[in-house]
Amino acid sequence: MQPSTQETSQTLLGMRYPAAGLKKFLFRLPLGLWRVGLGWLLPRNLLVLTTSGRKSGEPRHTMVEHWEIDGDYYIVSGWGKQAQWLKNLQADPIVTVQTVRHGAVTGKAERVLEDERLARFYKHAAGSSPVWKPYLDSLGIDDTLQDVIAKKERLSLVCIQPVDQIGPAALPVNRAGVWFLVGLGLLWQLRRG
Repeated sequence: MQPSTQETSQTLLGMRYPAAGLKKFLFRLPLGLWRVGLGWLLPRNLLVLTTSGRKSGEPRHTMVEHWEIDGDYYIVSGWGKQAQWLKNLQADPIVTVQTVRHGAVTGKAERVLEDERLARFYKHAAGSSPVWKPYLDSLGIDDTLQDVIAKKERLSLVCIQPVDQIGPAALPVNRAGVWFLVGLGLLWQLRRG
């Protein structure tokens, strides 16, 4: 049975969009690690995406899974069209991506709907992420290239191509946070001992 549009836009793997509370904190925790200089601890398939807020124009940061293919960054919105970063891209497609490997790169984002680009992406994405198949299942798409192409309108797939332009400010790294955590750890050890 195929999920309704409302269900697919509000859920990911059976979870509702984390608007507040503990779930939102847990989804944002990797950004906190990046912010204190511990981004190298995170899986290599994550990047920090910085968009410009569609109303405020201020930098908005989120961490998303990505696939790097021929120098471009491909990302999928697990929350569908409801994701705030996707709404921001529609207003301004110029973004900044940060990876441990490449640092900060400015890019221009566009939705991927061409069959050839979808095929190239599918070749890299299929089976490469533990959430890939459940994500497709949640959209009512079989994990085959033919079905992905046939139902491409259901995907919120974006390609970010590097450009020689100034993008939104990258997420700053403050290594003082690491020393704060080390200090807390030492205090905890002293208190125990």
